[in-house]
Amino acid sequence: MRAAVVKARSGLCNGREVCFVDDDGDGYRTADTTVTMGSVDTDCRDTDEARASEPDGDCDDEDPDRHPGASDPPADGIDQARPEA
Repeated sequence: MRAAVVKARSGLCNGREVCFVDDDGDGYRTADTTVTMGSVDTDCRDTDEARASEPDGDCDDEDPDRHPGASDPPADGIDQARPEA
């Protein structure tokens, strides 16, 4: 997870935004919806950033192939839609 994690509200009118985190860039925010990060701009589209409108619940935010709705090849021994126990 990124080291520069902040818990704040956007709307500071400073040309920056507080974005949600998507460490693996798979389009799913981290399962912990309280984790946000400061952005250098206002679009929340840079590396590791996610908008509030993107789905949350990523079960492994370090692996872009594991998230809710991921395809789950049969007999590979891994459930791509859930974290490993």
